[in-house]
Amino acid sequence: MDMTFIFTYLHVLFHHWYTTLTLQVGDSLTRTIVDLGLKPLYFGLL
Repeated sequence: MDMTFIFTYLHVLFHHWYTTLTLQVGDSLTRTIVDLGLKPLYFGLL
């Protein structure tokens, strides 16, 4: 096994995992901010 191949594979795997995790966390974080901040504000203005 070539070390460069292993390193590249791990890098891609980690990057994919990190991106997926960041997207999921960001998505739930955005939803939480909308639920806690924007919705009460929006309904408060109505």
